[in-house]
Amino acid sequence: MENIYLDWAATGIPEEGTPKITFANPSSVHTMGTEARQLLEKARDKFATLLKLPGRSVIFTSGGTEANNITIFSPLNTINIKNILKRRLKIITTSIEHPSVYEPINFLTRFGFEIIHIDPEPNGIINPEKIYKEIDTEVILISVMAVNNETGAIQPIAEIGEIVEDYSVKMGKKIIFHTDAVQALGKIPFEPKKLKIGAASFSAHKLGAPKGVGALYTVENTNISSLFKGGGQEFNKRPGTENLEGIVSFVTALEKRIKELDKNYTKASQLSTTLLDGLREIRGVIIVPRERLQKPTKYSPYIIDVSFPPIPSEVLVRAFAQRGLMVSAGSACSSHRREKRGRVLKAMGLSEKVINSTVRFSLGYTTTKGEIEEAIKIVKESIEKLFRYV
Repeated sequence: MENIYLDWAATGIPEEGTPKITFANPSSVHTMGTEARQLLEKARDKFATLLKLPGRSVIFTSGGTEANNITIFSPLNTINIKNILKRRLKIITTSIEHPSVYEPINFLTRFGFEIIHIDPEPNGIINPEKIYKEIDTEVILISVMAVNNETGAIQPIAEIGEIVEDYSVKMGKKIIFHTDAVQALGKIPFEPKKLKIGAASFSAHKLGAPKGVGALYTVENTNISSLFKGGGQEFNKRPGTENLEGIVSFVTALEKRIKELDKNYTKASQLSTTLLDGLREIRGVIIVPRERLQKPTKYSPYIIDVSFPPIPSEVLVRAFAQRGLMVSAGSACSSHRREKRGRVLKAMGLSEKVINSTVRFSLGYTTTKGEIEEAIKIVKESIEKLFRYV
C-alpha cells in the first residue's frame, strides 16, 4: 500500500486543479481586467451564498493566518493608543487557540491591551460561563476557535455568540466576536449568522484547494481592516492583488464540501470509530481527551489525539513514517518549536508525560477504511517494537 496520509488537519490532499482562467489583474480597467473582476465577484457571491451571507461581508486573504491577524490587529486601526493605555482595554480569548490567534493576541500586550485567557475544561471544551464572567465594558474583542486543531473539540460557539450579543445589546456597546473556523469549514455545519459571529476566518488548503488562499467574514459595519496599506482591494480591508486562480479553486472546493458535508461527516464518524476502537486495543494507549469515547459528537470525527507514554511524540511520528503512515505531533504550525508544543494539552490539565507522547491522527475526504485498518496495524506493530526499548 502507498503512504497513508492521516495529517489532513495540517493540510488536505489537493483535489482541485488550478483553473485555467484569465491571468489579468482584477483591478485593471481593460477588458481582460474586467473579466477577471467579474470572476472574482462571482466567486465572492458564491462563497457568501454557500455560507448564507451577504456578498460584501466576505473578503479574500492569503490564508487563515492573515484573516486572523487582520481581525486581531484591527483595534490598532480604530482606537487611539493613548485611550488604550488610559482605559486598559481588554481582549478575551482561550489558551487553546491556534498559534495564528494566540500569538498575535499576546503581541497586543505591547500596546497596553489586557489579555484574558480562558482555560478549557479537562475535556478540551470551553465553558461559556467563564467567558460571561469576564465580560465588562472594557472588552472590545472575543476570539474563540470553532474546532480545536489538536483535539478536535467542538467549541460552544452558538452559546458564546448569544452571550456576546446579549451583553452588547444591554450595554449599547459592540463587542466583536471572532472565531477561527479553519477546522470547521466544510467539515461540520457552520453558519456564521446563526452562531451570532461578528468575524470568522477560513483557509482553502484544508479543503483540498491550493495553499495561500483564505477568507474573512465580517458583519456589516464592523470596524475591521488590515494594518497593511497600499491598495483599495477587498473593500479596503486587505490590500494586494487577489489570487484569482486560488480563490476560484477555493470556492469550487467549498461548494463540493458543503454539498457532500453530511455524507462525508457520516463516513468520517465511522472511520474515526474504527480507528479509536483499534487504537484502544494497543498497549499503553491514552485517548486524549478520554471523554470523546463517551461523547463523540462533541468532537470533530476528523481529528483524534492519542498518547503512548513514555515514547516521545517525535519518535512515534518517525517510526510510523518509516512504515508509510503520516501523522503529526500536534499543530503543524508549532511542530518545529519544542517550546510551543503542548500548550493546548497543558491547558487541559494533562501531565507532561502524556503531553510529550501525544500524536494527532486527522482524517480527510478521501480516507478509506482500508487505510484506517492498515494504520492501526502499523501503530500496533510499531508500538510493540518501541516498548522493547523503554
